[in-house]
Amino acid sequence: MDFFKRKWRRILLTATISLFVAILLFLLLLLLPANRLFVQDIQVMLENSKGGIGLAYPSKKPFNKLDIISPVVLKQVYRKNNLENVLPFDEFQEMFSVSDYSPKRAFLDSAFAQKLGKRNLSVVDIERLETDYRRQLASLDLGMFRISMGKNYRIPPETASKILNEIPQTWMEIYRQQEGEKLPQVDLDSNMEKRLRNELQNSRLLAIDRAAVYNEQMLELCDKLIPLLQERNIALPTGEYLPDLIKMLQNVKTYQLNILQSMIFSSKELQNNLDHLFLQSQIQQLESEQNYAKLKYQNIDQALSILQDKNPSIRANLPAQPEGATQFSLDANIFNQIIELVRRDSSNIMRRQLADLSLELGEEMAQTESKLQFYKQLLQNMNNKVTSGSATKEQFDSLFNATLANMAELGKKVSQFKQMLTEEYLSGLNFYVPVGQTIQTTDRLISIPKLGVILLGLWVIFNALMLTVSLGKEWLQREDAA
Repeated sequence: MDFFKRKWRRILLTATISLFVAILLFLLLLLLPANRLFVQDIQVMLENSKGGIGLAYPSKKPFNKLDIISPVVLKQVYRKNNLENVLPFDEFQEMFSVSDYSPKRAFLDSAFAQKLGKRNLSVVDIERLETDYRRQLASLDLGMFRISMGKNYRIPPETASKILNEIPQTWMEIYRQQEGEKLPQVDLDSNMEKRLRNELQNSRLLAIDRAAVYNEQMLELCDKLIPLLQERNIALPTGEYLPDLIKMLQNVKTYQLNILQSMIFSSKELQNNLDHLFLQSQIQQLESEQNYAKLKYQNIDQALSILQDKNPSIRANLPAQPEGATQFSLDANIFNQIIELVRRDSSNIMRRQLADLSLELGEEMAQTESKLQFYKQLLQNMNNKVTSGSATKEQFDSLFNATLANMAELGKKVSQFKQMLTEEYLSGLNFYVPVGQTIQTTDRLISIPKLGVILLGLWVIFNALMLTVSLGKEWLQREDAA
């Protein structure tokens, strides 16, 4: 006590000076530049993937949070805001990050960490806690994300806020267009009429065959558009419904293209050597495709034969069971029986795959054979003698021009229907909604409360150390005096 009575002024002076220095240091640290961020929270409105892990786009493509700030998205935003003369794109790209953001998840993670921190937890307790954590985590809405943008003195705050709002919108527009890949992608030739007229100069039969292919493409496109109608009665501004267009296209094939083809076969005047060469080349190509398909079919058949059960000795010891039933006998052959069952399962899977492939290939062969017989019949008809009631060039040209005009008009209407349904489908794909406004935050390496606690602790340690040193010096002086 005598020490404190004699040294209290020095102790108080040291404590006051050190406290002043700590406060000054605290203020200086506050003046240091902090990492200031602009943030925008969004709620991604995508459904869970088929496996239940993560989110997925409507096309079942897995969603990645980095898609939101992918280079394609940022490049478009970069150009849209005319930042080429402000900063390089690489520097602009490094300013952004995206992270999961859910206050409920932060609370859940904290509670889970506290529970795991308890002592004397058994393996069963840990598994129970992990199961409960996963169950609660699955019940949370994990579609909350936070887009962060580092502050750059060359980008004003108003522009930064605008950029953060445009990034998710641009991401949605780009990836929404990619979702359109599952929509009909048949681009109808706007120059179809001109192309067919040029083809007519070389071969009438070839021009009609091309027109038939074009007509078939339009019919296939209409079939793909039917699911997008969703059983609704939607009509074009001119009043046509999609079933009306399908019926018109079928009539073009039945009452115009087929008649034009018959007119060629009925008149030598409408034929030329290119018609024969065209039919022969089509027949040769189809025959080559058919031979190749037959070889593939034979190989599949041989593979199916190889996969047939050729080791019945093990199964012979098993009693007869109904189809699909399995029985285990716990005897010396148990492992052989298990191996046999595994082998049979794998063989059944491969046989099923090969059988499906065989059916697809058989259907393909049937279609090819049908086309082959069709062109052979056309060639035979052309080689037959012409009947007396042959068609003239004027009659052919008149019907051909009417057919082209009809097909061109139908092609425009089918394209209008496709554009109308596609835009309606894509406009309904909303991938996200913003949560709140863009805010500016300050991200410090050490928070202000924690910094104050650290400096206060250092102040206490420093004064305690100085007090200990003074006590030590006085004790040594007494020892020397003694």
